[in-house]
Amino acid sequence: MLMRDNVRRTGNQQERPSSQRESSETTRRAPLIRAVGKAYLFGALHDGTRRPSGRVRFGQRDIRWLKELRRMLQSLGHHSWLYREGRRRQFYVLESVASIFREPFYPGRLRTREEQVAYVQGFFDAEGGVPRSPKATRYIQLVQKDQKKIVLIKRLL
Repeated sequence: MLMRDNVRRTGNQQERPSSQRESSETTRRAPLIRAVGKAYLFGALHDGTRRPSGRVRFGQRDIRWLKELRRMLQSLGHHSWLYREGRRRQFYVLESVASIFREPFYPGRLRTREEQVAYVQGFFDAEGGVPRSPKATRYIQLVQKDQKKIVLIKRLL
């Protein structure tokens, strides 16, 4: 018997009768998903600005990452707007006044490995890079003038 035959016979193990729908895996994982999304966004915020009013602003020449950030904000229940800055510039801006950015955030206090990884991923997407040439020596670069943040990233890795 092949493995795929076993998979077909088992059906969807996540399905529950309608009487048991109130406690699903998705509902139990929702706080973790929110925490991971928040950690990624705060890592990414190293490439953005935050005003005292709580408004955040991400600016990029390539709009694709901004669209991904917007999708993440929407999945967490927050609104944002995306626009091209200037008529002749190839520069796009994502802004949001999401309440998530007014909440306190301390990357050194991230509880789970998933949150720590998400924060580092956001930080890398904002401030990191690798060589473009396939012939170049392979390395990962993270740029930050605040040494405490680099030490924290090193500890999380």
